[in-house]
Amino acid sequence: MKGAEALILELNRIVYSSGIASPITSKRGQDARLNYLKSEAGRNELRAQGVSDRAMRSWFTGKARPSKANLDRLDSAYWVRRRANLIRSGWLKRHLDNDGQGRRLEIYRRRAGRRPRKPLPRQHLRAFNRGPVRLGRPGRRLGREGREHTR
Repeated sequence: MKGAEALILELNRIVYSSGIASPITSKRGQDARLNYLKSEAGRNELRAQGVSDRAMRSWFTGKARPSKANLDRLDSAYWVRRRANLIRSGWLKRHLDNDGQGRRLEIYRRRAGRRPRKPLPRQHLRAFNRGPVRLGRPGRRLGREGREHTR
């Protein structure tokens, strides 16, 4: 995985951690997602996921519940809409800015084991609350003075 892919995964993790916590299989989780998708943009996203207007109408009026196939569509429509709303509203930018403190993201190379080295090593991402972006090696931390020391 490249660094950009790891960064996207971390941003998705931030978005997923801020959404509805109830599972889609519970009535509460379904109702919360349906309430979030009641707007025209939400209905358009449900259509893009392949949900028919008839099914949406019956869900929103409370006459029927989504089938198992439509539960996945409902959940994916919710997360696509949620991600778009967080980016559009500026919440994600404010969250990463952290009142001018920044958010610390450290990207380390993964240990390849016995495999031969590749020109672009695989990477994974770890997120912390504050500080600049630093690149380093696994098992190493930076001290207060900025020098590396082992754990």
